[in-house]
Amino acid sequence: MRVGLVALPMALVLLAASRSPAQPLPSFGDLALRVNLDDRLRIEDESGAATTGRLTRLARDEIAIRTDDGEKRFTIAAVRTITVRRPARRRDVLIGAGVGAAVGALVACTGTDREECADGPILLGGVGAFVGLALSPLVARETTVYPSPTAMTPSRGSAQAPGPFDDLALRVDLGDRLRIEDLAGVRTAGRLTRLTGDEMTIETDAGEKHFTSAVVREVAVRGYSLGRGAFIGALALPVLLAVSPACRSDPDCIPIAAAPFGAGLGLAAGALVPRMTTVFRAPETHVTVSPVFSRGAIGIRASLRW
Repeated sequence: MRVGLVALPMALVLLAASRSPAQPLPSFGDLALRVNLDDRLRIEDESGAATTGRLTRLARDEIAIRTDDGEKRFTIAAVRTITVRRPARRRDVLIGAGVGAAVGALVACTGTDREECADGPILLGGVGAFVGLALSPLVARETTVYPSPTAMTPSRGSAQAPGPFDDLALRVDLGDRLRIEDLAGVRTAGRLTRLTGDEMTIETDAGEKHFTSAVVREVAVRGYSLGRGAFIGALALPVLLAVSPACRSDPDCIPIAAAPFGAGLGLAAGALVPRMTTVFRAPETHVTVSPVFSRGAIGIRASLRW
């Protein structure tokens, strides 16, 4: 009975896998908003041969991935389809933790000995979070983000000069929640709906807001730090046990043994608590002004550095 219940998180996480439908894209410039650096891609060329690797570079007319045989480059004319494989770690960790906690409550709180009823959901919740994380690569979602470019015309963005936001496109995706700080220090939060080399648009509670690179000081994207949460949990739970009176009076209590469970709980907490990460910061400008004296003349020397 208990073996079957513990295996339940694995089954539910496996059922959560899905394959997303293709979304037509007109150029590699738009592809940057569907993939990020180090994403695992499968590129199929015009001959039907497929190559798998991690994204290292994306230009308007060329893409490069790192494979087991080294770096491979593809031009836009040679690519038929591009598929990204991205594990939904946060989702799988939360599913595992939730099912683990439910199993722990069922096992510990319905038996004859209910003294550890409160501990069961916590401990098995941490175990379930690790199970979900371990299974996440096996059930990663595959999304075709670039179909055949045959008979497609390049977008107008492919002919434009590089802009300040070009690198930002490989660090954020459409729909990501951003926090934009302008030069006046005002912060605006919303979901990304459009991004070009020199302008971005986000959807806020008050409607759409447009920002050009000339007025943006900093851009941060909301994410979830699973690794940081696991590290903090692995340290915090043993420390809490070590200073608790119940553990100090119990000779069988070994605080360090709780580290794996603390890591699992921290993993689940990291999947719930968002964290803003700065992905763009405008270069600072420095103006230097100094007096200049010479025979028969007085002047000022100014320099601008960026």
